[in-house]
Amino acid sequence: MGEVAPLLHLTIKKGKGVRVSPPLKEGVYAAPLQTYKEIKKLVKKHMKILLIHPPAEEDLLFKKIIGLTPQPIGLGYVAAAVENKGHSVELLDIPAQNISKKELIISKKELIKKIRKFDPDVIGVYLATYRCQKGLKILEIAKKYSNNAKTVCGGPHSTVTAEDLVKNQSVDYVVSGEAEQTFPELLETIDKNKNKYDVNGIVFCEDNEAVSTDPPKKIEDLDDLPTPARHHFDMEKYTLMNHLEIASIVSSRGCPFDCNYCSVPAIFGTECRLRSAEDIVNEIEEVNKKYGPDLFMFMDDNFDYSIDRLWKICDLLEERDLDILWGCCSSGINSNNPGLLKRMDETGCKVLSYNLESGSKKSLEVMDPGISYESTKKDLELAGDLGLIRILNIIIGMPGETRDDIIESIQFAKEVNPEFPLFFLPTPYPGTKFYKTAKRQGMIKEGDWKKYTSYNPIIENESLSQEELRELLERGYKECYLNPASVKNKFKMMINRLTDGSIGLRDTPPITFDSLNSMNYIRKL
Repeated sequence: MGEVAPLLHLTIKKGKGVRVSPPLKEGVYAAPLQTYKEIKKLVKKHMKILLIHPPAEEDLLFKKIIGLTPQPIGLGYVAAAVENKGHSVELLDIPAQNISKKELIISKKELIKKIRKFDPDVIGVYLATYRCQKGLKILEIAKKYSNNAKTVCGGPHSTVTAEDLVKNQSVDYVVSGEAEQTFPELLETIDKNKNKYDVNGIVFCEDNEAVSTDPPKKIEDLDDLPTPARHHFDMEKYTLMNHLEIASIVSSRGCPFDCNYCSVPAIFGTECRLRSAEDIVNEIEEVNKKYGPDLFMFMDDNFDYSIDRLWKICDLLEERDLDILWGCCSSGINSNNPGLLKRMDETGCKVLSYNLESGSKKSLEVMDPGISYESTKKDLELAGDLGLIRILNIIIGMPGETRDDIIESIQFAKEVNPEFPLFFLPTPYPGTKFYKTAKRQGMIKEGDWKKYTSYNPIIENESLSQEELRELLERGYKECYLNPASVKNKFKMMINRLTDGSIGLRDTPPITFDSLNSMNYIRKL
């Protein structure tokens, strides 16, 4: 009898730091020595990626007033793209953590513990302008307490201020624009020590100088994007009115309108790219089966850019008998389509977030956003008659506006009496035409990025000081929320939600309590 090769055992455990190609299922494998050596060569330590969504003061405002904590769906897309390459991901969404009296926070001690326990190879942080300061502080801690992890910034602020960011010692790379292709390519370059100049869409520092590679490639077909990795989101933490669990969805990227105060074109371009109706409804069906959220919320401003697509989405929801509730952002969907809003209501649309640049007739004529004062009022009244939750977004204090113009906007909001009117001060975000103009004309009075929120005055216009703008903002909230008509409307909203089944009787006491807390918060503004 010939000699038998000794058997050795190789244990494959899912999520324990090994990646095998060709893939082996979890378990214990016995093999002759020579086979074992061949398998061992294929075992490669995968990379561990920690993605972080920093907190911002603005998160607290939306949480207190309308009970909104949205999923950071952009990081969900990035997580999915990275996991599809075989890497391990953890996602830390700090705004969804516990609330202190002043802000949404995670302690330095907790952050260090998280970093040391996961021991990431790369730490990626999402930076919007008003998250920048705290995001950079997180990266400073990461550099100090991680095991030489590389740090990467992405998001709108990162894209438009990349060359400044990489001069910060806590930042190794900036990913510009859409990250689903660029970030995985950067990870492979870091992992295999490849030439980083070959990765499009990144910025890094070399010899104390910022270096930008070729522009990133645009994702032409959004249907090719992976489904966001929602298993990283604890559904109970993402709500509207603090009780409706929401699943965020993005149906488009890019915007052709090129508003001078908006940073979307700088990130996603001026062409509106749309996901197909089929792809959107497929995602809704999948998420509904896995997680069963109370509400699907489309977060992109151009959800209604294609009316034909919107009709088809409604038809598909009905054809597949999807008994769901959903909401969307709009900039005038019903003006020339009298039956569309009713059709949306029939297929479960119960929340309409309406973007209105101003409630002043004069300001609307100057800005020429393509919608009229009269049509906007009509649309909001129809939505109210259908029992929809209406979120009305109004900017006050744009250059050229007077005190009387702003008071007219406040009066408009009081007259249409939406369930949740939200007022925003004009914020000159880097990368926008508004920022360049405001900086050139000396209008910017605040240089602290963390204060670049929609309720903190950053500019003074021709006739109003920062303090006057702040006073008018507070006046808008107090007049629209602390009046009998608003209280009556909130009661009606609760009855509608009980009727459509989105809340139960046991939810009414905590929702009432939250409404009282919201009023108290506004009273103290």
